[in-house]
Amino acid sequence: MTQWTFLFMPESVHLQSQAWTERQAALAQEAQKILAGWTKNREADLATSLEAMQKLWACRDFGAASTVYAQWWGDAAKRAVDEMNDARRESFRLIESAQKAIAPPAPAEPPASTAG
Repeated sequence: MTQWTFLFMPESVHLQSQAWTERQAALAQEAQKILAGWTKNREADLATSLEAMQKLWACRDFGAASTVYAQWWGDAAKRAVDEMNDARRESFRLIESAQKAIAPPAPAEPPASTAG
């Protein structure tokens, strides 16, 4: 990670800023994981739908077509429920990361007193 040094910034502020930046980066990484999972699910949905449409196209009777359609619809509904459960779980994890990311930094240690 690049460290920026500012002559006018006290070290305690620099450390707080660095900690805040690290928490923001962790939040972005969590969001990226969620987006990657969502994209993977969309790819799987498209592939499954294409396969079902190819099977439907090959069907020669209504009974076979309705079986293919029912299987596709049932799988799509199951995937939707699974994805909603994943979204709920991921949203809780993202909320935890967001709370950490916006939490106020720990107060800096006061300088040691030299009076004696």
